[in-house]
Amino acid sequence: MTTGLAMTSHGPALATNEWVAADNFSFAFPAPDAVWAGTVTGSGGSELDGRLAGLAAVPHSGAQDVLLSRPDGLSWFRSRSLPVHVSLSAEPRDDGTIALSGRVQGARGGHVTIYREHAKTRRETAGTVKLGAGGSFALVDTPRARPVFYRAVYVDPTTGIPYAKLLRDLVE
Repeated sequence: MTTGLAMTSHGPALATNEWVAADNFSFAFPAPDAVWAGTVTGSGGSELDGRLAGLAAVPHSGAQDVLLSRPDGLSWFRSRSLPVHVSLSAEPRDDGTIALSGRVQGARGGHVTIYREHAKTRRETAGTVKLGAGGSFALVDTPRARPVFYRAVYVDPTTGIPYAKLLRDLVE
């Protein structure tokens, strides 16, 4: 679902919200059990933690304004680009745990918080891990309930922008 379109110094940027749901066959819009991921596409774009509520180019500055709806309310950010990209993968193990790993490209140190996402309840923190060499991270989780979506969130220490990656497939 498109939220905004802006002509930035890097070219056109499109703000979109994508939802994923446990019930992929729901005909409701959006599905009642949806979990949202906001993405700014185009050169210098990235996935962010939350639902994008707005995107605008700031005249004569080369910057863009991003308005995010997050679990704790609305947040507004201004940035010239969104240079950080988060990747995440999940691997169920025979012992019932989930091995999570990923990388934060463009990070300047810090940590990643990994959340368990359930649409009808508040998300839960699975863990917070310090970034390793090259922005890599890993965590082993034992979720109390399944199926579950996982999201990795890296908050840039300079801008406060919450970069993220939401897995689009449920982990059973």
